[in-house]
Amino acid sequence: MIYKSKENNYKVLNSLETFFQSYLVERDIAKTLSLVTDDVYSLGTGAHEVVNNKKEFENLLIEEIEAEPSPIEYKISNYTEKDIVNGVTTCMCNVTARATSSDGNVIDFLTRLTATFRLCSNEYKACNFHLSSATAIQEDREFFPLRFSNNIINKMKVESQKKLSELIMESIPGGVVGGYLEPNFPLYVINDELLGYLGYTYDEYVYDTKGLISNSIHHDDLDSVNQAVEEGIKNCEEYEVRYRMKKKDGSYIWVYDRGKKIISEDGRPAIICIIIDISETVELQNKLIREATLDSLTQVYNRKEATKLIELDLKKSKSRAILLMDIDNLKIINDACGHLIGDDVLVALTSILKANTRENDIIARVGGDEFIVYLKNINKEEDVLNKANKICNDFKDYFTKECENANLSISIGAVLSEQENDSFINLYRLADMALYDVKFSLKGNVKVTTIS
Repeated sequence: MIYKSKENNYKVLNSLETFFQSYLVERDIAKTLSLVTDDVYSLGTGAHEVVNNKKEFENLLIEEIEAEPSPIEYKISNYTEKDIVNGVTTCMCNVTARATSSDGNVIDFLTRLTATFRLCSNEYKACNFHLSSATAIQEDREFFPLRFSNNIINKMKVESQKKLSELIMESIPGGVVGGYLEPNFPLYVINDELLGYLGYTYDEYVYDTKGLISNSIHHDDLDSVNQAVEEGIKNCEEYEVRYRMKKKDGSYIWVYDRGKKIISEDGRPAIICIIIDISETVELQNKLIREATLDSLTQVYNRKEATKLIELDLKKSKSRAILLMDIDNLKIINDACGHLIGDDVLVALTSILKANTRENDIIARVGGDEFIVYLKNINKEEDVLNKANKICNDFKDYFTKECENANLSISIGAVLSEQENDSFINLYRLADMALYDVKFSLKGNVKVTTIS
C-alpha cells in the first residue's frame, strides 16, 4: 500500500508523487533520473547525500538502491507549494517513509522536504531537493535510517525492542561490546557471545570490571588501545586494534577489535565494537617467530637473530662487550652418557647465563656448545672480567655438585669495545681469537681483550 496525499489542485504535486513512486517504490533509476534537470542539486539527511548535478545524483541513487533494494512505501502530508518566478515552483511537505523489518515490525521514518521544480517542455522537473530529519543517529553511508532510528525504536513495544536487539546481535559474526567515549570506556552494551568467550555472566562481568571495559584489557595493551581508538575516531570515526582481554579465570585471550563511533540512546558519544577471538592465530604467529629467532633446545636467541640484534645495538651504544664461550669436555659427556645428558648441560648453562646477565643483555647459542653473551653499556675491563669469571665459577660449582667426576668447565674469550661503527663480525673475530688462546693454554679460564 502507498500512502499518498489526496489533494490534486497543485502544479507540481503530481510531479513530486511520480518522482517518489519511481524512486522509493519502483526503485527505477532511469525513470527517476528522467524526472530531474541536468543541474539538479540535492541535500539529503545523511552527510554523504550531497549532489551538484545529474551525474552525481545518479551515482547516489545507484549506491542507495544497492544498499536498500526493497520498495519503500511513502506518505506525503502537510503539503504546500508556491510559485517563485514564472515556470519555477517550490513545495514543502512532510514525507513519511515506511518499511517492514524482517520480524514483521512496521517502521516509519519522518522527513521534511523542500523541493523546487522547473517547467521544461511542458513538464515540471525537479531541480532542487532538501530533505531533513530531526534524528541525530543516521549512520555514515546509510540511506533513510529506518532500521536504527531511536525515535522509532522508542515507540515500539518492549517485546519488539528486545527482538530487534537480539536479531542485530545474533547477525554479527563475533562478540559485541559497546562503551561510552569517556575515560575507561564505561560499558554500554555487551552480547552473550563475548561473555561466553570470557566465561562470564553479564552480572559477573559488570562486577569484575566495575562496569569499565578498560578493566578487561591487559594493562600492557591499554595505552595502544586508547591510542588506536583516539586516532581512529578522530580520523574516520572507526578503528581496529589487537590486544589481550581478561577472562573470568584470570587468563587472557587475544582479540581483534573493530569499532565505530555511534550516538547512544541517551545522546552520548559511544563506540560499538565487533570482537573476534584470535588467540589461535596469535599463538601460531608467536610459534613461528620463536622458531625463527630462538634456539629450540635452550630457548635463547639463535645466531641469526643475535647477530641482527647486536648489529642494531652497535649503532647506538657507546661501549659494549662480547663474551664468546664453549664448554670444555662436553664431547666426553656426550660419548659416555649420551646426547640427552649433554643437552641437559647446555640447558643448565643457559640458566647460569640468564642469572648473570641483565634483561636487556643478549644471550645466544651460536652452534653446538658455543654461546655468546652481549653485555650492553659496560666500559670497564675489570667488570667484564668479573662477569666472565662469575659465569665460569657458577658453572663449575653447579657441576661439581651434580656430577663431581664430569670435569666440566667453561672457557671464555671476551672483547670490550668503545669503538664507533664497530661490527659484529669484527667483535666476534676478536673474541674468538681470545677464546682460542684460552683453550690452548689453560681451559676453564677467561681472557679479555680491550679495543678503543
